[in-house]
Amino acid sequence: MPPKVWIAIGRKDWRPRLTCSPIRIARFSDELLRCSFERKKIAGTSVPVFGVAKTQADLFRYRRTVGDALAIEGLHQALRRRKATPAEIAREAEAAGMWATMEPYFMALTSDA
Repeated sequence: MPPKVWIAIGRKDWRPRLTCSPIRIARFSDELLRCSFERKKIAGTSVPVFGVAKTQADLFRYRRTVGDALAIEGLHQALRRRKATPAEIAREAEAAGMWATMEPYFMALTSDA
């Protein structure tokens, strides 16, 4: 089974109807859609892609859908591989309203004990 592709759309946007691959839809407020993305060139087309720090906050936002283990492992890997700084992840988690949920995991993974 091919991996599921996640796309983010606005709260009132039409859901795309594609039959070629399984797609999961995540609905975001306009404010969350506008911040923390970069443009990547894919097959000659400019595509908006969220950064690593925002993706970590979104994993915790959708943890009931993707699973707690995936959200925690994603945070662990992002910190271990230094794909985003702890400050960037904390800033994005606060903006998404997920800091209270992420903080215990974040503190456990960043402590020097």
